[in-house]
Amino acid sequence: RSGKNRGQSVQSVGSLVLRASSPEGEHARETFAKLAVIGSLYIAFGMASGFFQTALPAIFRQRGVSLEAIGLFTLTYLPFGLSFMWAPLVDRYYFRRLGRRRSWMLGGQLLSGVALLMAATTSPETSPIATVSVFGLLCLAAATVDVAIDGKKKENFRAHERGWGNGVQ
Repeated sequence: RSGKNRGQSVQSVGSLVLRASSPEGEHARETFAKLAVIGSLYIAFGMASGFFQTALPAIFRQRGVSLEAIGLFTLTYLPFGLSFMWAPLVDRYYFRRLGRRRSWMLGGQLLSGVALLMAATTSPETSPIATVSVFGLLCLAAATVDVAIDGKKKENFRAHERGWGNGVQ
């Protein structure tokens, strides 16, 4: 519901009514903008991850790749479980010009692009180890981007907003 109240615009979110000029209204818009950015990053991240976890094994099986080779692909998810090991490096080292989190997000995206180009040149039927290695590199880049996004969320969200940020995640 939107309306005017003594010259001020009023927005209703559920049962919560916020005046645009009120501090609560400004904080709500700011929080929503942060949630939108973090949400879009996680959606992009999740779509790629979902493809590799569900669609790729089915596609490989349809192409006649052995179950043993497809089983090797589970190793590519190892970086997500071990990302705590290099998370301190993501916090400590970065390019000042790009910023602490953006350095790793952009770097991870560039590495992902290189890995995808490399994946286009490998064949899981003839060289499963090379294919698994390339997808492992891709997952390493994605896990590092995930660490950077988590750090950005921690830096940008106030204590009372973190529950919403975790919900979007």
